[in-house]
Amino acid sequence: MSHASSPSFARRSRRIIRNNRLVARSADVHIGPDGLMTVRPRRRAPSFDALKGILIVLAVLFTMKSIMLASAGNLAYQERVNALRDGSAVERVGAFVMQADPLTRQLASGLGALMR
Repeated sequence: MSHASSPSFARRSRRIIRNNRLVARSADVHIGPDGLMTVRPRRRAPSFDALKGILIVLAVLFTMKSIMLASAGNLAYQERVNALRDGSAVERVGAFVMQADPLTRQLASGLGALMR
């Protein structure tokens, strides 16, 4: 069996190719105590900014509120929000967040037509 066909050779070869591609993008040069220069790929932080995260959370929140409003109907949804409003402090915050606003009603009317 030749070394070129062994699984460990293939694994090492893939790792070297991946490392070379990362180094080609951006790299740091480190000089060891013996004077040997080694090139390592630069670590990249994930590019996820806070504004994008807030917008995603808001989009999911409005979508979920709209689905609940479309499936329960206006009257039943409002009764549930009123029940939350009469509860503890956490439930009152939930009632404030879950109240039906114009955007939620608009999305719910569009989703209601799709759900029927």
